[in-house]
Amino acid sequence: MDPYYEKDVQAGILQPEFAQELVDALWLKYSEWVWTISANTADYFAGYNQFQNLTVGGKTRSGVLYRICWFI
Repeated sequence: MDPYYEKDVQAGILQPEFAQELVDALWLKYSEWVWTISANTADYFAGYNQFQNLTVGGKTRSGVLYRICWFI
């Protein structure tokens, strides 16, 4: 994602603040599915998972952290 982010910021298409807002909205959307699980499914899978896990990482070949990682 970082090359696309950098290109759009440099072209003036995307502002870092708006990119953060998009990431925040996506994170909330990912958490909505939890409320669609039936009680039977919750019993089978030992409850409702009320959180999301995310692993974000990466560095350029020169060892610089990708800017897109700053949003998380």
